[in-house]
Amino acid sequence: MKDWFKKLHGWSLQWANTKWGAWSLFICAFADAFFIPLPTPLFFSTLTLLNIKKANKYAWLATLGTLVIVDASGEALKHALQEGVFLIKPNVREFRELVGLEIKDEQQIRAEAEKLVKSGQCQVIVISLGASGALVVSEEFIELK
Repeated sequence: MKDWFKKLHGWSLQWANTKWGAWSLFICAFADAFFIPLPTPLFFSTLTLLNIKKANKYAWLATLGTLVIVDASGEALKHALQEGVFLIKPNVREFRELVGLEIKDEQQIRAEAEKLVKSGQCQVIVISLGASGALVVSEEFIELK
């Protein structure tokens, strides 16, 4: 076990000292979140200790690597929501299909979008309203752009 840790430590130092270290952290965080358990915290710590001035950048890259943004419709969107995602971006037609209602006005869209966010299936919804703009809904705000 000790030998494995030494190899892992050496790998982290090797990648952290390259110009690709930050992107390697992003890829490591993404793979860690979705495919296989990886030593993302160790890699993040190594990068940060080697260059403390870039700690915020590394934290953002590691966080972004774990967020899922979905631009799909139909069954693919429903399956993604069952797993839980960060952001979805349906248009009005796709959103109607998703909630299974014949939504007629913006207030109904807002209400259904708020329900979906509160259910925990996604954190942000951006609904394209065509020429009317887009509706952005999260727990913190609702905004028509």
